[in-house]
Amino acid sequence: MSFEKGLDCSGLIFHCVKRCEDLTPNLWVKRTTAREMAKGKAGWDFEPVNFADVRDNDLVWWSLKPGRPDGHIGVVYDDHKLVLHASGSRGRVVVDLWEGDLLEKITGLGRLTIGR
Repeated sequence: MSFEKGLDCSGLIFHCVKRCEDLTPNLWVKRTTAREMAKGKAGWDFEPVNFADVRDNDLVWWSLKPGRPDGHIGVVYDDHKLVLHASGSRGRVVVDLWEGDLLEKITGLGRLTIGR
């Protein structure tokens, strides 16, 4: 697996959560395509979050194409200013959460509930 190229957005989030699983006793993460499709929002267990309450490690979903409202996912970090995501062709990507066109494309914010 390469963080420079070949890792897509949901793969990046899955890798980060799996890393936490390695460090946290009793945390178990399962993610399958069937589960993702059934649950929506890439299959993650989460609580919705408002923009005013967003904090580091929250997930962000946004749309890249009409008809795919939750087609891309990233994670908030750096004092809730930046979003880390990944593209299979571009690798690791960092964007500003509050500037640029990302705000217009966001379809959801959530806080993971796994491991609680």
